[in-house]
Amino acid sequence: MEILQKLKTGISNLNETSLKLMKHGAQFAVGVCLTGLAAYIINSRMYIFNYSGEQFAIHIMLAGVSLFMQFIIGGLVLDIFQKRRQN
Repeated sequence: MEILQKLKTGISNLNETSLKLMKHGAQFAVGVCLTGLAAYIINSRMYIFNYSGEQFAIHIMLAGVSLFMQFIIGGLVLDIFQKRRQN
């Protein structure tokens, strides 16, 4: 429980711009992952299985995960730079 309280206080101390970047970036990344998942499901339900389509769908899902991490790290770095600039 102590870890969750530290995480909550850490997130509440973030800059508003950083929070918006992380929130909307996470929504965009989830959308990309869902697009890849939909492509994977459509490919697996087709009568003719396409290996290339399966691989493209997996790469799209991996790109969504990568985007998620990049937006989170970018928001944290932006918060650090803005806090240093204020001091």
